[in-house]
Amino acid sequence: MNRTPTIARLTLIVFLLGCVLVTWAQRADKPSASPSQIAASIQRDPKNPKLYVALGLAYWDRNDYPHALEAFQQAVKVGPSSAEAHNWLGVAIMEKADLPGAIAEFKKAVALDPKSARAQTNLGSALAKSGEIGEAVEVFKKALALEPGNFAAQMNLGVALREKGDAEGALVYMRRVAEREPANASVQYELGQTLRQKGDLVSAITAFENALQIDPELREGYYGLGLVLKQQGAAVRKSLASAPSPADEPYKAAQEAAARGELKLAREQVTEALRLDEGHAESHRLLGFILGQQGDLASSLLHLRRSVALQPDSSDARYNLGIALWYSGSQKEAISELRESARLDPAAGASQAFLGTALRETGDLPGARQSLQRAIALLPPLPATYVDLAIVFLRMGDLDKALGQLEAGLNVPSPLPPVPDWDGAIASLREALTKFPDRADAHNMLGLLLGQKGADSNAVVAEFHEAVRLRPDFAQAYNNIGLVMIQAGDDQAGIAAFRDAIRINPEYADAHANLGAALTSTDVEQAINELEKAVALAPDSVKAQFNLAAAYGASPNQGAKEIEQLRKVIAIAPTHARAHLALGKALIRDGNIPDAVQELQEATRLSPESGESHYQLGLALTRAGRKDEAAVEVKKGRELSASDDRNQNASLDIAEGQAALDKGDLEQAAIKFRHAITLQPESPEAQRYLGVVLEKQGNKEGASAALRKALELNPGDVDARQRLGKLNAASAVDDPAKIAEFEEYIRDSRFKEVEPLIAEYVTQRPKSSWGWYALGYSQFAQQKLGDSIKSLSKSLQLDVRNAEAHKILGRDLMIIGRFDAAQIEFEQGIRYSPQSAEIHYDLGKLFSMQDNWENARKEFEAALQIDPSYVEDLDALGLAQEALGDDASAVVNYEKAVALNQERKGSFVSPHVNLSAYYNRKSEPQKGLEYANKALELDPKSDRAWFQKGKADEGLGNLNDAVDSVNRAISFNPRASSYYYVLAGLYRRLGKMEDSRKALDSFTRLDKETNELEKMRRSANRPGGSPAHPGGEHE
Repeated sequence: MNRTPTIARLTLIVFLLGCVLVTWAQRADKPSASPSQIAASIQRDPKNPKLYVALGLAYWDRNDYPHALEAFQQAVKVGPSSAEAHNWLGVAIMEKADLPGAIAEFKKAVALDPKSARAQTNLGSALAKSGEIGEAVEVFKKALALEPGNFAAQMNLGVALREKGDAEGALVYMRRVAEREPANASVQYELGQTLRQKGDLVSAITAFENALQIDPELREGYYGLGLVLKQQGAAVRKSLASAPSPADEPYKAAQEAAARGELKLAREQVTEALRLDEGHAESHRLLGFILGQQGDLASSLLHLRRSVALQPDSSDARYNLGIALWYSGSQKEAISELRESARLDPAAGASQAFLGTALRETGDLPGARQSLQRAIALLPPLPATYVDLAIVFLRMGDLDKALGQLEAGLNVPSPLPPVPDWDGAIASLREALTKFPDRADAHNMLGLLLGQKGADSNAVVAEFHEAVRLRPDFAQAYNNIGLVMIQAGDDQAGIAAFRDAIRINPEYADAHANLGAALTSTDVEQAINELEKAVALAPDSVKAQFNLAAAYGASPNQGAKEIEQLRKVIAIAPTHARAHLALGKALIRDGNIPDAVQELQEATRLSPESGESHYQLGLALTRAGRKDEAAVEVKKGRELSASDDRNQNASLDIAEGQAALDKGDLEQAAIKFRHAITLQPESPEAQRYLGVVLEKQGNKEGASAALRKALELNPGDVDARQRLGKLNAASAVDDPAKIAEFEEYIRDSRFKEVEPLIAEYVTQRPKSSWGWYALGYSQFAQQKLGDSIKSLSKSLQLDVRNAEAHKILGRDLMIIGRFDAAQIEFEQGIRYSPQSAEIHYDLGKLFSMQDNWENARKEFEAALQIDPSYVEDLDALGLAQEALGDDASAVVNYEKAVALNQERKGSFVSPHVNLSAYYNRKSEPQKGLEYANKALELDPKSDRAWFQKGKADEGLGNLNDAVDSVNRAISFNPRASSYYYVLAGLYRRLGKMEDSRKALDSFTRLDKETNELEKMRRSANRPGGSPAHPGGEHE
């Protein structure tokens, strides 16, 4: 989502553009002319360098840096004596990381106009970035002498002095700028960095938090804040080592029993520990945790209070007491304990996360914002935290900042648990739209969120339509409409929307590609025209390249180009199974049977479940005279195709049945689900949905039979198990009519409305396991975590075998950072639903987050036994195997993940990067390069992929390419010390000794910082202590 940035954010970027950004701020009052308008002026006056500079600035303003560079180069060509032209050419060259070239241009600008403070400032910035700090300081001083009010020069001088080690001198200039520009997040960030270097951690935290309050999307601000909080935590955290005690042995046994989910045994053993030593603080904390899990909050609080009394300086003890108090309803006291936990250990990310949630629920939105931002700074990147912060901003009425956090939540790759509260975000955004109904970007975001949740296409497209109604030039929203309409089968509406997107933005490559694909079946020549434009605009787009090949093949006039184009696709994406299939078919038509066989064999290798690939291979083998092999492939192809057809038709019936069920048309839904079962008798999904329909029709016997069949086919179907349990229980303690009414509310996501109804229901029917579960579910959907946990615990007291309740309770606990308690719930869920791949995977990820790789491996393997096509699990298993030293098995699973991801047209980049790293280590750089390129095709901003590409380039002897690739990696992740080490070696091999020295200096500095962080991490680790929260133990 593109949003217009504020002027405050554009005013200054230290050591990048210096005074340039001040110029942008000054120009913001008057909109610049478009490139086409300026080009028309150039035709009238082609020798005017100022016009070429203006053209470059217009391109720059649109982030079109290549065209901007060309315009500035032309400005210098027609006006070699123009200091302004040389200055802006230097800016464009520096954007390409060519510091020597940029310095040369800035020096020319200064020579032509020695009084240009702007050129002096930019020269100083380039010198500083190249490591010439001393010279940069002198240049910045010259700029200030020319223009004392130049705040960009003052800021850059402050940073340069800091780099020289003069933090005190740097603060003089930085504080001047901060006073002048109090709403500039970049200034506050640099001030925080300098205060940290000086050792003033408290003031540094204030500066970083000011930066994040101004700009909640400032990633480096989170990094700086997290670093300072961890430094502060290491400084104030007290050692809590206990003297040896006779309680130690039974306490350890109790810990182990609790980890296995054997709470009764754990309670017996920890009770024995306290009999031996009543003053054993850890045992009181563990018993408090166990009692809380068993629903006895009153007794739990007694032991947790005793634990705090024995160890008042324990952040973990305060944290556990705070959580128990919150769930018991003592919100004020809970918040007090959570604040104390965070004070005792400022690096306790889990304490900050739960505190943020508690403050939000009690109405302290500024405090909630601060705590959640600290949690983001301290914990691993999790979409859920960004979404929680977005909900805070929505409640504060700050829609712009909320949209930024929602965008961050959508863009975090491979999200780890907990699952983000998309429903809560959707509800809050809808409420915000009642106050800001004219915000097109908010409607576009709501459409994206609804799509993320798999909402009905009509609801999704309605938001995109509202976005373009409010902003008729919203190209992205038009493109989104086109995608939704094509998926819904309305090609004409989709084509019209793509054309609108292109009309607004003629250089919108994705819209051209989508339009071309949509036109191929009806107007192939126009489709080719659109796809050729898309390829020209985005040459690396595999989608556009492949669709262009398909269009060539469908054209009666340009069919000869198909084979050449498909070979281009395969050169870009060697594992593109559909491209190999299409090329094989084209080669058969062309009479080139040997090559066709080779391509089709590759297609079946890459996509072994493709019936068409096997069938076409059989045809090619027949024409090659290999009849026995051909018969096998043709038979296999027909079997797979028939199965695919049945599965597709059954899936269509299920989808149509779901739609009918959502509309309340139970009879039509039953017809569709029964037909799906006829096509696919072994479909547990169809059986489960049929059970749902029959239950709503009052046919309990039929519903029970269908649900039992669903469980027979898939014992891990927790929804079917839960529904069958509720159906059985309803005959004794529940009201089916009420259940149907409440489920209607839940299906419509009307959680706020249904919660008080279910609360009244469980008051009247306190033995209803279903009622307490539904209440906990509705509270979870509203992020009322404390209430949700209490309700789910009550449900499990009544029906401990409800695996779904254990899973949701586990996720509740993960949201608040209680990894230990979450583990117990996931293990209980597996105990009662051992065939649930999802719960095994969740538990494996939980272990991975705590570096418990052996147990993680076991859970990932268990998940794969249940669902062998679980792509994320395959990659996660590979990571665990690598961590355990089993490289061969890791590679096998990475390759499986790659093949499945490709088959599904996914964008999961991790296994490609991991394979590239493996082959680079095995001295097979060609394979390493292939996988790195595939990763970059999926994610061009993956620093890990660029780094592995650099390693592969080095292995192939392409040293200059390697330097470029590693520099690209550094541009996306400048904090990775290993990148600089490799870069130093590459420069040394190229004879660039000065560049090598600078890279090695960067490596040394970053490596030292990393080692310091590792020492702090180790000092933060504490032995044992379940159920200690992990906030301070994960950096």
